[in-house]
Amino acid sequence: MITRSLVNIVALVIFISELICGARYWVTIGAMAAGVAAFYAPRQIFCLFLAALPIFGNRPGSDQTFSLLLVSLGLHLGVSASRRRASGRDDSGSEARRIPCLLFLCSFYLLVSLGSLCGLPLKRLLLESWAAVPAVRDLSAISWQLHSILVSTEELLWYSPLSVLWTALSLSLAIMFYHYARASSAWTLRFCQAVLSGLLLSLAAGLLDYYGLIDLRFLRGLDPVVNPGEVQFRLQSFFGHSGWFAEYLTLTIPFVLVCLLLPYTFLSRAAIMLLILLAGEFVLLLTFQRGGWLSYPLTLFVVWSAIYVIRKHELGESDVFKVFKSSLLKILISMPLTVVASLALIVLFKKLSIIPGNTGFDTYVDRFADIAKTSDRTQFMRAGYLLGKIQPLLGNGSESFAYQYRRHFRAPGAIYHGEIELPLHGSAHNVYLQTFSGKGVIGLITLLALLLLTIREGIRTSLSPLAVSMPARVSGAIGASFACAFLIYGNVQEIFYVQPLQFLFFFAIALTASQSAAPFYPDRTVRHAAMLLLATALVMQLWMKPEIASDPAETYGCYGDYETAQRPVWCKPRARIRLPVHIVDGKPRAAFRFRMGESEFPPDGVTFQVYERGKLVAEQAVSANREYELTIDLNAGHANRDVLLDIRTASYFIPARDTKRRSRDMRILSYQLNP
Repeated sequence: MITRSLVNIVALVIFISELICGARYWVTIGAMAAGVAAFYAPRQIFCLFLAALPIFGNRPGSDQTFSLLLVSLGLHLGVSASRRRASGRDDSGSEARRIPCLLFLCSFYLLVSLGSLCGLPLKRLLLESWAAVPAVRDLSAISWQLHSILVSTEELLWYSPLSVLWTALSLSLAIMFYHYARASSAWTLRFCQAVLSGLLLSLAAGLLDYYGLIDLRFLRGLDPVVNPGEVQFRLQSFFGHSGWFAEYLTLTIPFVLVCLLLPYTFLSRAAIMLLILLAGEFVLLLTFQRGGWLSYPLTLFVVWSAIYVIRKHELGESDVFKVFKSSLLKILISMPLTVVASLALIVLFKKLSIIPGNTGFDTYVDRFADIAKTSDRTQFMRAGYLLGKIQPLLGNGSESFAYQYRRHFRAPGAIYHGEIELPLHGSAHNVYLQTFSGKGVIGLITLLALLLLTIREGIRTSLSPLAVSMPARVSGAIGASFACAFLIYGNVQEIFYVQPLQFLFFFAIALTASQSAAPFYPDRTVRHAAMLLLATALVMQLWMKPEIASDPAETYGCYGDYETAQRPVWCKPRARIRLPVHIVDGKPRAAFRFRMGESEFPPDGVTFQVYERGKLVAEQAVSANREYELTIDLNAGHANRDVLLDIRTASYFIPARDTKRRSRDMRILSYQLNP
């Protein structure tokens, strides 16, 4: 309830802010409309949301990701209001208020993510934010600043707190889904069918785009690294990268099991499932993603197991586990046949020149042989491990790998400066080391416990000797297969980098928990012990590394390092810079040049003020688009050393808001410092 309320408050603030700044006005209106629709038809809109998830599959900071944030916030507001209206039916009683162990672990994971933020340089975060707020009365500028935070990329400091919001939002929606699923098995199946519909949509759109029948570049660009010359060599579908699509495909293909519950003959259901599996594997081969190739056979094993078990169950066999053991040989024979059929399609389409590109089948063989090569991932994993060692308990901040890599490997004088050179460092390319570097060993253990417990609960439900319904058995198999695929694929990719996958992660856990044959509800002692553990870890981390959260941030307020810059550096209305001191005529002096930006100045003008230790040492009346030079006389004690100067000015502008030319720059800019 607390998480739901906090997310709703944040959602309202974000919607008000977006309406003020108008950066994505129609997307905001559409998301609010989705929220209204969710109020009147929460389950139906939930289904549409699950089916539409692949449309939003792109990197942090992209238009697709921001649109997903607004839509999911609108959905959260609408579903929350709908459940509150029906609280007499849905939330009354202790049963509805309790959550099973799986969802309790999810909540603990969220708290660990929140606690990990103490590993960030919090003082720097506050100073940089304060430096960019020109005036409280300018609500438009403040709303633009909030918008810029919401579209933060992974290299920025604000991305870590934003990732916690994503986790809270995903978990809160999953808990509401859990209550819907517990109340109605029919809606549970519809939710699973919605996920399968999203998979089929992405497969169809991906193939149509791959063969040039449609063009999805209006939604996302082609990854230039693996698709040179704007020719799609690796299939991407709606996603910004073929790897992210392969992750989505691998994690959602277990939902094909819901086809076993369709009201058709067994042969018809089996044929539908096999067609989807063949299409999925064919597309997966075209993505050229080794992690997907490794994970997919496990899904084939689960699907073939379900086919044989369900068939014998319908023929009167009641002992599910006995049926599974007797069908094991058939399962092991059927698995490679499915793979061979997909490879045969590749060979046939290559001979018919249906697959774009000049590469032959040997390309796939070579790519598969690369599975044994780990050197291209080892350096990323090692960097994640070294970052995690800095603050091993709760990590350096949720999903902060990219920011912390620049801070600890790239910055001059950093603890690991020059030790590992990563050309692309958006993530650790390993969900476990990404989690260790950001959320510490406690976050990593919690994530592994979630996966292993989901597998255990799913298998126990699907093979239970108790009188468990067939929809519950299928749901258990889906959850276990999803967690196994995650467990394998996570070794080569950071799953939570693309937000639709995080929604699916918590959805699969909630699905497994809702259909568990014998759910375990943690008692008060367990809950209190977990909170005590987290509080102890938080105190220990702050005690061991107090200098990290209270980083003095000697310089701040500029977009870039002025001391090492080779070109002009933009700064905010408030900034602190470091300047060298020169002795001129026996007196210490500091000097710098600056140019004011395109601000609209008030009639009475604007001054550019320079302070040293709170004392005004220089002042200059300024106007737009003019260059100035300031020379500052210092006290004798500054001889032969640097000086820190605070700069204040009321002049600022936001290119995306204030310039006539179209700009995506949402920063608050004031002046340029010239080296």
